[in-house]
This record gives sequence, structure tokens and C-alpha cells, in this order.
Amino acid sequence: MRFNQLNSCLSFGDAITHHTFEIDKILRTWGFETKIFAGSIDKNFASYQCKLPGNIENDSRYKKYINNTEDILLFHYSVHCDNISFYKGTKNKKIFEYHNITPHEYFRGYENFTELLCLNGRKELSNLSDCDWAVGDSEYNRRELIEHNFDESKTDVLPIFISFEKFDEAGINENLVKQYHDGWVNLIFVGRIAPNKKIEDIIKCFYYYHNGINKRSRLFLIGSLFLDKYNKELNDLTNQLNLERNVIFTDKVCLSDLKTYYSLSDVFICMSEHEGFCVPLLECMYFKIPILAYNSTAIPFTLDKSGVLINTKNYNEIAELIHIVVSDSKIRDQIIKKETERLKDFDIDKSKIKLKQIIERVI
Repeated sequence: MRFNQLNSCLSFGDAITHHTFEIDKILRTWGFETKIFAGSIDKNFASYQCKLPGNIENDSRYKKYINNTEDILLFHYSVHCDNISFYKGTKNKKIFEYHNITPHEYFRGYENFTELLCLNGRKELSNLSDCDWAVGDSEYNRRELIEHNFDESKTDVLPIFISFEKFDEAGINENLVKQYHDGWVNLIFVGRIAPNKKIEDIIKCFYYYHNGINKRSRLFLIGSLFLDKYNKELNDLTNQLNLERNVIFTDKVCLSDLKTYYSLSDVFICMSEHEGFCVPLLECMYFKIPILAYNSTAIPFTLDKSGVLINTKNYNEIAELIHIVVSDSKIRDQIIKKETERLKDFDIDKSKIKLKQIIERVI
């Protein structure tokens, strides 16, 4: 029996991509023959110190296996893509995993191509319910599947697979340590620099903290800079607020740099208005960084009573909250303790059990 995974694309730093790789690794230890197919494959994995699995092929090669009734196909869905037709036409046993799709309105005026992919992706969702089993990587996503004609009795939650061993094995960038380990308070956000992430709101929170509470502070914004117009808006805002020396846009970084930025940071702040899961929340739990996050979409499901949920974007009040978390060690320790407990729910062995149960149901 062969286990195929089909993705729209594979790219370094993308949570769905690394989730796919982890599942593939587990399946091979269970004795499955495996294949990973994608419409596009990032050529820059090596430059980010990441080795690709050897069983990756362009999605056109999946046609060779499309009529095999004994094979299993796990289709990862997060945006409209041409290989939807393979998913619809396959005779493999089908598992549909929904990673959610950013509402297209967030990209309006920034990039027509991405806006269209998201618009069409959501339109198509209700037409993809013909499968043996459907999973969301969060309860938020599972509920959205049910709203789009998927049979609730054949749905479940399969969290994103994260191997924290990769951080243990990664080195530290000593140059970053020398530059930023200086007694200043470091705030951090990790994720694509995209309109739905509301990076401008993070910058405004930081402005009130930096100007009104602690001048010895900086903000790390770690993530892909892929929308020129949005990037310019953020740079203009940073300049208007005289924060250009204190707000650091890194673009996409390698694993050792990401580990270093986490190790240097005091608080994670997230003002995102749309998340299907939000992997950096788990990474912060692992690095014992207190989380302040806006209460939206999948975020409360991922945190589940850990971290600090923010219901109103009052920047001045959030700045005060940052100060409390940084300066009050008792409160900080309580937040970290709850986050550490929550992280146990995402233990990879628990996720393996869930994956095995899903496969057994499909077989």
C-alpha cells in the first residue's frame, strides 16, 4: 500500500510543508511506501539548511498512481490549486486535510493573484467533501469543514506535526547574540508579513510600549516579505513613528537564526485576524516565551486557556500588558507554566496515534 501526499506547493518555513515532511517520516517508519507531490517546489531549501525528502515529485507524476484503489491520498488544502482535479478524480482512498484559507479581502489592493487564489479556494471548498475522511488541523478548521457540506461523522482534528528536535539540533547565530543580547526588551512576531497578520497593529502596540514605557526595546518581525505594497506601507509607518532603528524586518530566516531570535525574545505578540492554526504559538511555548495574542479564528483553539488572549486592540493598554509580563516575574512564570502544560497536548506521539486511527478508519 502506498501513501501519497498532494500539496499545492512546498516551501521552506511553511508550516504545511514541514507538517507534510513529518507525516512522511512517520509513515515510512510504519512501513509505508510514500510519495509527496506538489505543484511547485521551492528551490531554496538547501540555502536555509534544510534537506528535502528524496521522494518528492511534481504533481504531474501523480497521474501514474491515480487509479490505484489500494493507495491512500492525503490532500493538503490551503489555497486554490490546479491539482484539485487530481483529488477529485483519484481512485485512491481519500483523506482531506484542511489548513484553512485566508479570506481574499485581506489581499485586495495588494496582489490580485493571491486574492484570486484565496477567493477561488474558498468557493471550491464545498465541492471537495467527497472523501473517506476529512480533518482540520484545528477545531476551528474542522468546524468550517462542517459548514461546507462535509459529513461531521467523518471529520476529526489532526494537529500540525512539529518536531522540536530540529531546534535542539540547530546551532545558535553568535553574531545575532552579540548584536541583540544587550539587556534590552525584545518583542517578537513570527509569520508571513501579510495583511491578515495585521503587522501594523503589532508596530502600533510596540510604539506605545517603546515611547511610553521602555526606550530600551526593539521588535523582531520574522517572516517572508512577499507583498511589495504592504511592505512599503509597513516601512512608511515605521518611519512615521521614528521606529526604523527599533523594528527589525528579517525576511525568511534559516532554522539556526529562528532559534536565536526566539532565545533572545521576551514576549511574543500576535495581532493576526486570521489563522488556521498558528504554529509559532507552539514554538513560543517550547521556548518558554509568554504569548500575547488577539482573540481571533483558530488562536483561542490553539492556545486553549494558555497565553494571554486580547479581545480589543487598544494599543496603549496592550503596551501596559507587555510591561506587566516583562516586569512581573510571578505573572510571567504563571503564563509560561500554562503554556508548557498546553504544549503537552501537541506531543508528537499523541498526534501519531490520531494519524494511525484515521488511516485505520480509511482502510
